[in-house]
Amino acid sequence: MALLDPKADLTFKRVFGENPDLLIDLLNSILPLEVPLTTLVYLPSELLPIEDGKKLSIVDVRCTDQLGRQFVVEMQVLHVPNLRHRMLYNASKVLAKQLAASGSYGDIKAVYTLCFLENSIFPKTKEWFHHFTINHNSIQDMTMEGMEWLYIELGKWRKLDKFDVGTKKEVWLTYLSQPDKLSNMFTAADEKRFQEVRKALQMIDSSQYTPAQIRGMEKYVDDYMYYRDGFKMLIEQSIEEGRALGMELGIAQGKAEGLAVGKAEGKAEGKAEGKAEGKAEGKAEGKAEGKAEGKAEGKAEGKAEGKAEAQLDMISIMEELINGELPENIALNHQIDISIVNQIQKKLNRS
Repeated sequence: MALLDPKADLTFKRVFGENPDLLIDLLNSILPLEVPLTTLVYLPSELLPIEDGKKLSIVDVRCTDQLGRQFVVEMQVLHVPNLRHRMLYNASKVLAKQLAASGSYGDIKAVYTLCFLENSIFPKTKEWFHHFTINHNSIQDMTMEGMEWLYIELGKWRKLDKFDVGTKKEVWLTYLSQPDKLSNMFTAADEKRFQEVRKALQMIDSSQYTPAQIRGMEKYVDDYMYYRDGFKMLIEQSIEEGRALGMELGIAQGKAEGLAVGKAEGKAEGKAEGKAEGKAEGKAEGKAEGKAEGKAEGKAEGKAEGKAEAQLDMISIMEELINGELPENIALNHQIDISIVNQIQKKLNRS
């Protein structure tokens, strides 16, 4: 049989939005639930705003189970900007609308968001299964119960090429990724073992849909391919433009940084050279000034010393004259002219 794409909006909502048994089996197979679902009730897919003027949200499938837990199931084939913020916003609205005015906070039930993705929103990792909870920053086992988000990147899982019928989880992922391969793999025993998946395969048999419905789904696929290729081209173009702009900014920044470094180095070198030259000039000037000052000081000191010595000689001459020493002997001893001795003697005679 010819199978349609189960990821298309029409088929996904028909399979999982109208068949509680299939949705229960999918959720129990994918979600890490301590208590599995046994029954569910579908809820409106429109998440009305809490007050006028706020944003309306529409999800693919929403339901509640026997414990009052609520489940939001989404299939995202196209790239959606800010998808994680959207999932956070939707789950918060579901949680916030649970209590009446007289309700107790202890009556709040958990909200699970399960989002299947054809494109990757976590391109930096090879992991395809992403489970988010609200955890303590430093105590790993301490969590706040109430909201959990699970993202399954079907494109990454498909590239692993691990299609088999080992577990229901693997079978459902194969159904969503490549239903034709699953249909060919199924044996009679597998069909009995995985009755819900077998039913889901029958529901995407093209013979179950009108030509108009099929054309609508084909247009959906064509639009997706067109959008994907255009988005890829836009990304490549943006990367090239970003690389060119980054190079220009890098050159400008490098030039500015180089100028600053060169200026700093030049200032340091100039300061060192100036210091050395100043030191040499100062040394020369200091030497000249010291020489001049030394000469002046030496002259003054010599003059003073000469004056002092002259006074001492005069006193010695006067003492010798008083003691009766002959003038000619005194002049000979002091190596001075005898006339100087005679003048000193005259002064003594007057006094």
